[in-house]
Amino acid sequence: MPFNQRYAPSVPFGQETVRPWPGKPWESPQERPLVLRLLAAGVLATSFLEGYIVSNVQFLRTPAGVMAALLVAGFILLRLGRGQWVSGPAYAAVLFLVMVSTAQACHLLFDIGPAGEGQPLPAYLQYVQVVILYLVVYDLARDPRTVKAMAVALVGSTILMSIVANAGIGESAIQYNNTRAGVGGINLNGQAFLYSVSIVGIVGWTLIRWPRYRWFDAVLMVGVYSMLLASMKTASRGGTASLAVGILCTSILCFRRDRLRAYVVIVPLLIGGFFLMSPRAELLKQRIDATVYEDDTGMRVELAQGAMELIPKRPLIGYGADYSLVLGRHMGRNRPIAAHGTPTQITLSFGLLGFFPWILLIAVLVRIGWRSRSSPWGAILLSLLVTTLSLCVAANFGYDQYVWILFALVSRAGSLAHLSIHSFDRCPVPTGARQVFVANARSSLVPRSNGVLQP
Repeated sequence: MPFNQRYAPSVPFGQETVRPWPGKPWESPQERPLVLRLLAAGVLATSFLEGYIVSNVQFLRTPAGVMAALLVAGFILLRLGRGQWVSGPAYAAVLFLVMVSTAQACHLLFDIGPAGEGQPLPAYLQYVQVVILYLVVYDLARDPRTVKAMAVALVGSTILMSIVANAGIGESAIQYNNTRAGVGGINLNGQAFLYSVSIVGIVGWTLIRWPRYRWFDAVLMVGVYSMLLASMKTASRGGTASLAVGILCTSILCFRRDRLRAYVVIVPLLIGGFFLMSPRAELLKQRIDATVYEDDTGMRVELAQGAMELIPKRPLIGYGADYSLVLGRHMGRNRPIAAHGTPTQITLSFGLLGFFPWILLIAVLVRIGWRSRSSPWGAILLSLLVTTLSLCVAANFGYDQYVWILFALVSRAGSLAHLSIHSFDRCPVPTGARQVFVANARSSLVPRSNGVLQP
């Protein structure tokens, strides 16, 4: 029976049933070292500390960069020689890295990039960094406890970031142009992205757990209001649009007839909170009105047109990772300008050699999320992926480490397909790899006694 078939909604709590293992061996859970799981969570836990510089070494300048370096080093020592840690969708990420490296090598070897300007090598290494991080998290996320730890770290860190931004604590909370407010060190669109995925994830979690709430569910809902207010202060139109898309998506994917009362209670609370905070979002409303009535898109349309004029001139390998120099000149500016759109960012940087593998990876992720949509964690991860992709239209996420971490978690949605969201806290994990899958060896519904179907 396909692993993405719906759970039977009539089964009483405590007597849930699960499907047999997924048909692909790399989708079955396996145990991963505790230290690596903690380091992976630490990368997200330090996400709001980007404003603190701890060293002048490239990629080790921030606490999150140091944690990521420790994670990769620990992975090399403990996991690199064990098993097949590149499998399934990871091949698309490796293909992307190979094609990107090929395109960038052409620029470096034949000197066809912006002559004598920019920093092409450091810009290119940012893509190498995020793909390596993707592969590490992809392997670790085969242990469901890794996903739990990273989810707690991200949500906790983002709620703390929103409190700092709302209260203006210390020097971390800063003002942009005396109007837009956020925490220092992170781009405002990046902050809006973190708020959006955290809010969407909490909404999905709350809808699915209805009505069996505990104290931390109430804490999460209070955190939603803090993050919503902080997101409004960033005045990010793309972030607001992606949040709306994400909430709509998770509301549809998590809907069941036995959860109808959850929608009657939770949705009015969200809407009421939004209108209660709307007086604090005057700048956001002004920017949205400027978009609707004055066609003010923050140069997104002009930049997209400029990118479409540049891409045909060098369609195969693009202009290199430091393309912003070329785009800035093309737009009549004397400074670099980012594309403000992930598809155009990647195509301008690496041409079709980079664009097609990236689209292939996105297609694979969408397929995995769609196949897992009937499971609780699959529905949440697919909603987060939709939220991210909707913001990719207007943001430069080609080498954003948090986006690639999310890609890695979505890649493992099949490993979480059998887990109940209510019994997730007490999931034992198999210690050995599942070598053979026999679809007919088990009945289609297997009683759950401890939250995990043992191999």
